[in-house]
Amino acid sequence: INRKYDCEVGFVTMNYPLLATKIANQDSDLKYRVCLNVNKNGFRMNPCKDKVLDKIKYAKNHLTAMSIFASGSLFPDEAIEYITSVKGLNSYLFGSSSITNVKKNIF
Repeated sequence: INRKYDCEVGFVTMNYPLLATKIANQDSDLKYRVCLNVNKNGFRMNPCKDKVLDKIKYAKNHLTAMSIFASGSLFPDEAIEYITSVKGLNSYLFGSSSITNVKKNIF
């Protein structure tokens, strides 16, 4: 896809270490972006928080962290302080079920 369409591929994954390993074994030249779970509590970080963080250290692709508030179990300041300390992440996102929660988390 990179060569044929001159664009980057994007993935959303619940197991970044497995995805990164499989891609490296198939096509080491693939330029891709990944959205993966990263948060202080290790919520949905599969197979475990330590393995995800270790793989992030060596990433050469663009990584976007999701679930940064660990499904509401972290206060925004605590979550953002943690997520911005993780080296190797390029961007962050959060989802919310209501405008009230959005305002609570960003204002």
